[in-house]
Amino acid sequence: MSPSHLSRLSGALVLVGLLAWAGPASVAAATPDGVTSRSGGANGSPKSIRVMIDPGHGGRGEEPGATTGDNWDSQYAQFLRVVNYGGSARTAPGRRVEEHELALSLSRRLAALLELTRTDAGWTRFEEMLRRLGARGALPRVRIESRLTRTDDYRARQARKEPDPNRDFRLLDSPARLPAREGTPLHPGRVSRVIDWAPDLLLVLHLNDVDGRGQRGMNALFVPSPGDFEAIRAMALSKGVLPAELQRLARSWIARGRARGERASMIEAAWCYYTGFAPTPGGRTPDMTRPDGKVWNHITWAYRDAEPGRPTLTLAAPQEGPFWDRERGPFESRRRAGGPEGLGGDNLYAGQELLRHARLSLARAVTSTALPSDVFGRGPHSRVTTLTPLSRPLCAAWTLPLYVNSVTAYLELGYLSNARDRWLLMNRGDLYVEGLAAGIYSLAAGLELPGVPGIEPPVGKPVAFEHYRPHVAAARWKGSKPPIVERLGELGKKTEGGRRKGVVSSQ
Repeated sequence: MSPSHLSRLSGALVLVGLLAWAGPASVAAATPDGVTSRSGGANGSPKSIRVMIDPGHGGRGEEPGATTGDNWDSQYAQFLRVVNYGGSARTAPGRRVEEHELALSLSRRLAALLELTRTDAGWTRFEEMLRRLGARGALPRVRIESRLTRTDDYRARQARKEPDPNRDFRLLDSPARLPAREGTPLHPGRVSRVIDWAPDLLLVLHLNDVDGRGQRGMNALFVPSPGDFEAIRAMALSKGVLPAELQRLARSWIARGRARGERASMIEAAWCYYTGFAPTPGGRTPDMTRPDGKVWNHITWAYRDAEPGRPTLTLAAPQEGPFWDRERGPFESRRRAGGPEGLGGDNLYAGQELLRHARLSLARAVTSTALPSDVFGRGPHSRVTTLTPLSRPLCAAWTLPLYVNSVTAYLELGYLSNARDRWLLMNRGDLYVEGLAAGIYSLAAGLELPGVPGIEPPVGKPVAFEHYRPHVAAARWKGSKPPIVERLGELGKKTEGGRRKGVVSSQ
C-alpha cells in the first residue's frame, strides 16, 4: 500500500512558527518533573496542544544497500528496508499527480489553519470556520502549535547537490555521511525528530494508490498493541489456528511482507517485532537473509539498548531492555488497545474521528457539486457518488505509530487511482483540511456537530492528551551527543553474503 498527497499550494502561505527540522527542538516550558506543561492555566488561559504533521513520503525510491534505502543497521553495515516513493496517478496525457506533493500541499494548508489559533485575530477566523461547519454554543479556545516533518522533497535536495538527498526523508536514523565509517554520527530520521519535538498528536497524511480504479475511500491505519503481539506469538508457538481474540484484528490486517493470508502475515510481523528477522516459510525459524534489525535501536530515543547484543533467533526468547519495559507499561496498552473503536486504542479513535470530521466537512459543502467527466471517459458523476466512503481501518506494524509515544492518527485520505477521490482531493482539498482542523480541535476540547443524513457523525469527545505527556517526555533521547555508528558490519560478516532484501517498505 502506498499512502498519497495533494496538488501544490497556490500562493504564498505565511506559516507563523512553522519550522522545518533544523536540529534538536526544545520542548515548550517543562514543569519541574520534566513533563511538558500545556494545559490551560487557573487564570483561564487557553489550553495548548502540539501537533506534528507528517506528509508521507518525499524521498526518492531506493532499494536497500550500503548507501541506499531506509532502516540503517550498523551490524549489517547497510540499510535493510526500501524507501517507498509513494503513489502517483495520470491526470491527463503527459501529466501526473504525485502522492508526496499532494500530501505536502494538504499538510501545509492544514498547518496554516492551525496556526490561526495562536493569535486573537486568527482565533476569530478559526472560530468562524467551526461555526460554518455547524458548531454551536461556547467554543473554548485552544492554542495549537504545529510543525511539519518535511517542507520539501528529494528533488529540492538534488537541486542543491546534496550527496544524500534522502537523508531527511527516511523514517529511521541513518549515517550522517555515506558510505558509513565507525564513529560516524547518526542523523535523526523522521521518527526521532517526532520524538524530540514531543507532540501531543502526530498526524500522518497519506493517499492510497492501487491498480484497480474502482476502489476508493478513507482509511485510518493502526498498529497491534503489545497484547496483540503476545497473542500472535502464542498462536505461532502453539501452531494453533487464529484464536477468537484475534479475529477482529485479522479482519483489518494488511499483508506487507511475503506471507499471504492474515494468520501467516501476522506471524511474520511478530517475528520482525520480537527478533528483527522475518521467518522462513511456515514461520518456524528466522530467515537470516531477511533481517529487519532491532528497529528500536535505529531511533534516537530513550529506549535504545546500551549494547546491540546478540541476534535473537527464536520467537520464544524472553524480551528484556528499556524498549520492552515500554511495551509492557500501561501507556502503550491505552494508546494502542481497546478504546472507543473497540480496538486500536486512542490512536485509532483519533484517526477515525479525524476522518469522520473530514467527511462531514465534504458532506456539508458538496451538496450542489457535480464531478466533471473523469479522465477515463465514464461521463459526469452526480452528487450521490461524490462523497468518498469511510472504509474499514487497516492494521499492520507501521513504523511511526509503533515507535512514537504520542497519540498517532495515521490517515489514508483517498485513492489517487480513483477518479472521483482524486478530483475531490485535487479540487476540494480545502474541505478536507477544514474538517481535519475541526477534528484536531475536537480531540483537544470536544466538539459536537449536527449530522448530515447518511453520514456517520463524529463522536465529538476529546482525547486525554495530558495523560500521555509523561510518556511522551520519557521517550526523548537523554544523551548529550547523538548516537554513532558502532561495530560496523559485525553481523554482515557472520551471515551469508549477498545483497539482503528489504522485509517491508519504510512506511
